[in-house]
Amino acid sequence: MLNNNKSSPSPDETRKAHPTTTHPDLDFFDQGGDLQRTLSRSATRNSVMTTATQDPLAEDGQFDYKSHLQHALRKGDREGVLQRELGVAFADLTVTGDGSGIAYGPTVGAILTGITRIGSAVKASRHPVRKNILSNFTGSVKPKEMLLVLGRPGSGCSSLLKVISNNTEAFVSVDGEISYDGATPKEMKKHHAGDVAYLPEDDHHLPNLTVGQTLTFAAATRTPASDARTGTRSEAVADTRDVLISLFGLRHTLNTKVGNDIVRGVSGGERKRVSIAEMMTTGAKIACHDNSTRGLDASTALEYARSLRIATDVGHLATVLSIYQCGEQIFTLFDTICVIYDGQQVYMGPMGEAVNYFVEMGYEPQNRQTSADFLVAVTDPKGRFVRAGYESRVPKTATEFAQYFRDSEIGKRNVASARALLQKGDDTEARLERYRESARREKADHLRKDSKYIISFPMQVRLCMTRRYQMQMGEIATLAVTTIAAIFQALIIGSVYFQMEKTTAGFFSRGGVIFFAILYNSFTGMAEITVSYSQRPIIVRQRQYAMCRPMADILAMNIVDIPFKAVTIFFFDLILYFMVGLQTSASQFFVFFLFTFVTNLAMLALFRCLASANRHEPQATMMAGIIVLIVAIYVGYSIPRPSMHVWFRWLSYAQPVSFGFEALLTNEFRTLNVPCAGLVPSGPLYPGVALANQVCSTAGSTAGSSIVIGADYLAVSFGYYWSNAWRNLGIIFGYLIFFLGINLVTTEIQPDESASGGVMIFKRGAAPKELAGAIEGASSGDEEKGTVATGNFGDNKTSDKNQEDAAGKLEAATDVFTWRNVRYTVPIKGETRTLLRDVSGFVAPGKMTVLMGESGAGKTTLLNVLAQRVTMGVVTGDMLVNGKALPISFQRQTGYCQQQDTHMATTTVREALVFSALLRQPAQTPKAEKLQYVEEIITLLEMESYAEALVGEVGMGLNVEQRKRLTIAVELAAKPALLIFLDEPSSGLDSQSSWAIMQLLRKLADHGQAILATIHQPSSELFQVFDRLLLLKKGGETVYFGDLGPNSETLIEYFGSRSDLKCGPKDNPAEYILEVIGAGAGAKASADWHQLWKESEEFKQTQRQIDDYHQQFAGQVSAADKAPDSGRSYAAHTTTQISLVTQRVFQHYWRDPTYVMAKVMLNIVAGLFIGFSFWNTPNDVSGLQNKLFAVFMAVVMAAPLSQQLQPKFIGLRTLFEARERPSRMYSWPALVFSSVIVEVPWNLFAGTIFFLCWYYTVAFPSDSNRVGYAYLLLMLFEIYFASFAQFVAALSANSMMASILFSTFFSFVIIFNGVVQPVSQLPYFWRAWMYRLTPFTYLIEGLCVNAMHGIKITCTDSQFTFLTPPSGQSCLDFLEPYTNSTIGYAQEVAGKCGYCAYSSGDQFLATLGMSFNHRWRNIGFMCAYIVFNYAACFCFFYLVTIFDWSSFSLGKKKPKADAVPEKVPAEQNV
Repeated sequence: MLNNNKSSPSPDETRKAHPTTTHPDLDFFDQGGDLQRTLSRSATRNSVMTTATQDPLAEDGQFDYKSHLQHALRKGDREGVLQRELGVAFADLTVTGDGSGIAYGPTVGAILTGITRIGSAVKASRHPVRKNILSNFTGSVKPKEMLLVLGRPGSGCSSLLKVISNNTEAFVSVDGEISYDGATPKEMKKHHAGDVAYLPEDDHHLPNLTVGQTLTFAAATRTPASDARTGTRSEAVADTRDVLISLFGLRHTLNTKVGNDIVRGVSGGERKRVSIAEMMTTGAKIACHDNSTRGLDASTALEYARSLRIATDVGHLATVLSIYQCGEQIFTLFDTICVIYDGQQVYMGPMGEAVNYFVEMGYEPQNRQTSADFLVAVTDPKGRFVRAGYESRVPKTATEFAQYFRDSEIGKRNVASARALLQKGDDTEARLERYRESARREKADHLRKDSKYIISFPMQVRLCMTRRYQMQMGEIATLAVTTIAAIFQALIIGSVYFQMEKTTAGFFSRGGVIFFAILYNSFTGMAEITVSYSQRPIIVRQRQYAMCRPMADILAMNIVDIPFKAVTIFFFDLILYFMVGLQTSASQFFVFFLFTFVTNLAMLALFRCLASANRHEPQATMMAGIIVLIVAIYVGYSIPRPSMHVWFRWLSYAQPVSFGFEALLTNEFRTLNVPCAGLVPSGPLYPGVALANQVCSTAGSTAGSSIVIGADYLAVSFGYYWSNAWRNLGIIFGYLIFFLGINLVTTEIQPDESASGGVMIFKRGAAPKELAGAIEGASSGDEEKGTVATGNFGDNKTSDKNQEDAAGKLEAATDVFTWRNVRYTVPIKGETRTLLRDVSGFVAPGKMTVLMGESGAGKTTLLNVLAQRVTMGVVTGDMLVNGKALPISFQRQTGYCQQQDTHMATTTVREALVFSALLRQPAQTPKAEKLQYVEEIITLLEMESYAEALVGEVGMGLNVEQRKRLTIAVELAAKPALLIFLDEPSSGLDSQSSWAIMQLLRKLADHGQAILATIHQPSSELFQVFDRLLLLKKGGETVYFGDLGPNSETLIEYFGSRSDLKCGPKDNPAEYILEVIGAGAGAKASADWHQLWKESEEFKQTQRQIDDYHQQFAGQVSAADKAPDSGRSYAAHTTTQISLVTQRVFQHYWRDPTYVMAKVMLNIVAGLFIGFSFWNTPNDVSGLQNKLFAVFMAVVMAAPLSQQLQPKFIGLRTLFEARERPSRMYSWPALVFSSVIVEVPWNLFAGTIFFLCWYYTVAFPSDSNRVGYAYLLLMLFEIYFASFAQFVAALSANSMMASILFSTFFSFVIIFNGVVQPVSQLPYFWRAWMYRLTPFTYLIEGLCVNAMHGIKITCTDSQFTFLTPPSGQSCLDFLEPYTNSTIGYAQEVAGKCGYCAYSSGDQFLATLGMSFNHRWRNIGFMCAYIVFNYAACFCFFYLVTIFDWSSFSLGKKKPKADAVPEKVPAEQNV
């Protein structure tokens, strides 16, 4: 830690600094000795020149840095290790990107009327709008230099870092000169990509790998060959990993999963450090860190910046950082500062001269404003202050600032320095050649010396295989669930087809079970699409780091998958094969296993290929759905290949499953010679009939024989032959190699999707006039209108008078909220952990209280406990309003601004505020008054210019600051009577935006609001806005609660009197107190500050103050209790809730055309595809089967449609749980009702289109009675499957679980409907109840009897079975008694006696147990199932989401019924 006896330079002091930047000795940054210990280990390995050294993971050990550094250099020189360094220079750098930065939001209506805008769309594609992201940048970063890039969000900071790091694929063009010490960007990207690295702001890692595994892999991929390292490869890898985990305080997380938002792992701050450590394994000579301090507390951010300073100086690196909130101590670590203003370079020069440059320009720093904040403030028209006398002389626009800089002495020095580095001379060439030689020595054997990778492709594959195995082991629970699901499916299918008959009656069933077996194993790979997209950012980033080729990872994944998939499929096949009674020879079983396994691998490669070939997941999912439909229909079961229409027959050859199906079917039937189950004629009317006069009605039979040869049956019915089996295996392998090849190639060229510019989206027709023209210009391809700078949107400043008038109309708080001895414990792995320990405090009207502490101290946890937003664990202590118990309406009468800024993406800013006001303000308040209040809030928060903008997502909607303002506005619109809680209101914002938010909060407090907020990295300015501080240390223990005092004097006095460390007059008090109490990864406290607090007079004063408040307000009724609706949990009446929520959900669907059009298009494609596959089905025997499967396939289409709608339901529930339920905005029945009712009209609309595409192309009966009935039943089914999917979603925790459960339930109920296994052959157990329980029995019966009742069947010549009647009898005379008593008819065909299996559709239906008389009964049953589903949806939503199950646990506190369920407070990392 830094020596705090010295104060940090202030802007005033920095202003006077000498232009030449100097830095303290490295020992100054490394007082703990970790860095020295780290550097010494590799330096002293196997050396005779040793000093005392310890493992980097050791808890103690001190090293002399200088002697060990000298030793390391001598050792490297002696062993021939050629060191290298790299700098970058650029001149006249201009970067352009796509788009104008503003657009209209999409709607279903805009899609439908899009044909009217085809002309402008074509014109726009021919003349796309371009915008300048960076303009005329010049500068350089030399080795051992650190550059800090400052600017407001959207100004171009990230873009500059990407250009410097040669990560430019997201830009349209990059013009100007860029040189990496003589090397071109093209050379660097092609040959030295790992030497120039960019660390993005977001942290994406493979969540199921541990920290140690993540860093070991990264280090192994970047460990150089023996000529460029000391020690063995394994020692070098271990050294690198151990050094980094020691340097970044990650020792305790070595065996902890990295995790993500779903998988529990390390904390957010630790995950950020993993990202930094991973990048440092690359050995990058130029490292660019994009806002890497986001989410870190002040102490951790400072330690991180110090570690980069050390690494830069020791490793001769060039380091570039962009930081939104940069403290003074961090600022002084840099050599050079670059300030960007709306894409213009307005300063690039020494750190020590930066503040003085802008002061001389005419701008004035504010009291206690940090240097970085001042430099950013001058680029904000609302945040800068002009010095007296300079009002007319200072530059005001970005262009004027840039020109002023170019004309300045610093600007000229900057240009001269960059130009000098860009000029090529003999020394440049010599340095570049030395650099290239050093890089060549790093390459492994058998690797091209000009490759950008360090290790060879086989080495990459081996490392990726190890990593993939570790990932599988990390996801062992998922693997177990997958295997259990496979076993469950095998048991169900096996029981349905249990011990099939060894007669011809089992032929159809054997085809069915093989059909299910190969399809199930083929379609399990669909889940790989989602997995592939979730892993893509990591793979792309590691390609940019030159760690490994993406194709090496894909190849490794396919290899590692083999044993795991083999185990799952083996268990599935083993159970199914012997349960159903397939041929019991070892050879046939292993052939069955071989083909199901290989087909699974081929389809797995196909789905992965779709994922890698499509940039966006919805496209890949849609294509996968179409492929699933193709395979299901054209595998050869539902339509045998000879019966396929010629225009679609090629589809049976265009995928591998049909070849596997042929091999499996012929494998079974090649030895299956069985007796006929139904000889014609037979029965009591034919006593003693000779076998010579009988024939089996099964295809492939021979007249006069009772035995049917299985191979003949397949040859006649399907055109399948066993002789094709091994040819088919080769074809499947060919498809596998083909799909894998496409996967490898497309994975290698995937673009980086993380890079995209920000776009503000407005509701169509509602954009402000000054922007409407720009949007229309963008739409029409008008470059003059379309090029608009996004940074100016929403910057219109409201007049101070209007703001004051709006603030004066706020609801002022009059009550005091107190808490005493609050303790919170949670169960963790069978034990209890205390997260908060006896915390006391209060919030008074008109006061702002800040809640601070290091990461893991429990800040957010305390906020959630006080706001009554926890359900798990036990909370004890007193939380009172005016000394009385919390009112029922407490959650509704308080505002809670979450850190995540959770909002519905498709609403506008004004709509979100109106929704909050109408539902949360008292029902007695007139609607006009509520709407007027919303307008006052919009004025107060300066949101007029984007009030009609859609919330959207970050990057495609409101920016971070605007979203934060909206979060606060939504809570203010509710007129909270008690207080406002805010969790990290400045997180993710730049210093100016943070200051604007704090000014807003101060204004609210000055007008009577009571405010309690947590904050991570407050500057001195931000800190002084607050009145009181509650400071926590790790373990949830109070360190201080009380007033800050003027200039924080009261606070400083408290800590200064108890510590040797003193706070200088220019130090940041917030950073000072964190340092004093030992906050930070490597810091230690000098005393037990919690105990000091308990013994202090301030603690006693706090307790007395709480007692005084209780006595003072004892007789005062709180504002919440005074309200006319004080006894109600919800302000709005139920009917109002349902009306407003339903209106919002319908609007949400209307503005999400991607979802709606995907639903409609899937119905259109499926309807046409099924219809033309069964085109104009004739009334013959095969036509009956085709009609049956045309109905069955139409029903199966419910599966992908349901998979589409479940995420929508769960998304609405997530928003409700996260923000709207704990705020008591509306009740859960209103949400469930609106969520289910909104699907009905869209499903009916899409289902109608499907019906028109499907019904008439198949040639079902066209009379109005039949058409009307079919349409009615299909529409009921559209409602049924939506309600069924929503009921499953209601009992699922997330979309993945909902998908798994729905697939399991759907496959479970659809198999018992009598189509794939006739009801007569179902085992009695299933036939007795499940056949009658599944709704698909009644649905398919209704559609089939409606389609086939009363039709006359006429066999084609090939469909007749020929026999020889006894001598002297005609064909008709011989068979008439049989056809009259059973089914079918007889007819002479070309002189032969032929028998047709069916004479009418009703005879075929009777064999399936279907009757035309059940038509309307089936309608009634479907209605009953729909009612049941909706009832189950409400019931399970309540039981899973609302009901308090903890009430069944003894000794646990029963949480509030409407408290937010939370996993575990993320801050505590448990």
